[in-house]
Amino acid sequence: MYDLTNPKAPGRIYRRVNESHKLQIRCPAKVNLGLAVLDRRDDGYHNVETILAAISLGDGLTALRAEELSLTVYGQHSVPVDRRNLVWKAAEAFAEVTGIPPGVRFELSKRIPPGSGLGGGSSDAAGALVALNHLHDSPLDPDEMTEIATGLGADVPFFLDGGIALAEGRGERLRVLKSKAQICIVLAFPKAAVSTTWAYGQLSEEDFGRLPLEEIEGWLDGGPAPRELPNAFSRKITRFFGEIGRTLETLRRSGLKPVSLSGSGACCFGIAQDENQAFQAAHSLESRGIASIPTETIDKGVSIIENKIA
Repeated sequence: MYDLTNPKAPGRIYRRVNESHKLQIRCPAKVNLGLAVLDRRDDGYHNVETILAAISLGDGLTALRAEELSLTVYGQHSVPVDRRNLVWKAAEAFAEVTGIPPGVRFELSKRIPPGSGLGGGSSDAAGALVALNHLHDSPLDPDEMTEIATGLGADVPFFLDGGIALAEGRGERLRVLKSKAQICIVLAFPKAAVSTTWAYGQLSEEDFGRLPLEEIEGWLDGGPAPRELPNAFSRKITRFFGEIGRTLETLRRSGLKPVSLSGSGACCFGIAQDENQAFQAAHSLESRGIASIPTETIDKGVSIIENKIA
């Protein structure tokens, strides 16, 4: 099934690494510091303009060489453990390109809530690619890794490097943005679940537009925070999901500004002035029955945090 003479990898010799070699990968979440939908493409997808920011909340992915591919998930019983999972799809895509059988046992500790708009599945997929490439002595260069990541999902390439980036097209065209300081963020999780496919299906031309990029980039460069971080989904989402609208309003009343949705939701977030305000606001939200997490932006994507012989 996996041809070691794959023409995409001519002349490469692969070493089967020690089966007890074990990696631990940190897979960060992201928030959208503004999300605009420009128009609908002929292929059925949409052109977007969004600023992605990796944050300190993240999943943990362990990779251990094994005779066959397997996946175990901890922390979220609803997450599939077969080829419906992007980790599994990433392993199969890696094998298809390199010709290396995907014999790895993955263990995924989920801390990023599924379906929240925080990119957990995409980050896990990027983590799987990084793990596989490292375990096999880096047969893929960065451009090849990005090409595979793009085929897995629009957000997956971003997580290979992380930080803060402007994403355009379907989200695959990235331009790195610099930030003078970490941004303190409070995540809030309404009791709601929003399907991304459904959310895009609700958009009409009146929801299309562009981001105030100059204002947002000026803020990242040390200027004043914008009054809002527009999200093309907000109007429709809050109309259908009253709990999300109420959560956004609660974030505003907590003194956080600006506030917004991440992706198509359901996670809402607000920007705090500093770490102390973030923790106080999160505590206040929790006391009102709204699950909340204080976090902050980070300057990296998926990363190896432990590399050892088990």
